[in-house]
Amino acid sequence: MTEPAPPGLTLLGFLEGVRARELEPIRRLIAEGERRETEQQYSLAARPRGRDWLIQCGLNHKNVDWVHTDTP
Repeated sequence: MTEPAPPGLTLLGFLEGVRARELEPIRRLIAEGERRETEQQYSLAARPRGRDWLIQCGLNHKNVDWVHTDTP
């Protein structure tokens, strides 16, 4: 015959179950936030590099006056 668990231990077990259920949505939110952050970092890395040149046109916008490059 087994002895019943002390009332304090039963209460602690119940409290543990309640806290575990409360913690699950928080863990899902954390995982979702981490997933979004990873996607954002990936999209920034996959973004094409900006151009390293610029065309400067004249006042009539027909003639090309300068082609500026990013080289020193």
